[in-house]
Amino acid sequence: MAGIDSNAKRLLEMIAMKHAENKPMTVSDCMALNQIASRATIHRKLNILLDAGWISLEHKGDRRTKYLTATELADRYFSMIGDALRRSV
Repeated sequence: MAGIDSNAKRLLEMIAMKHAENKPMTVSDCMALNQIASRATIHRKLNILLDAGWISLEHKGDRRTKYLTATELADRYFSMIGDALRRSV
């Protein structure tokens, strides 16, 4: 996860968690996470995650609403983290 700071990691974790629950976050939902960072910072971090291939944008029905979903790259990363945690216990 080179080039991904702690704020971007927290956003990725939240996006991946919602994706795993089959309740993908909208961009608006993500922008409202002011406990993580300002709207401008969140916007920058989302672009970093998109450019790096960790998340993708999808439309479902209404083209005005964009959903954030974790990509296969993110799924493999979290699977690797889970495996490492299981081995350490």
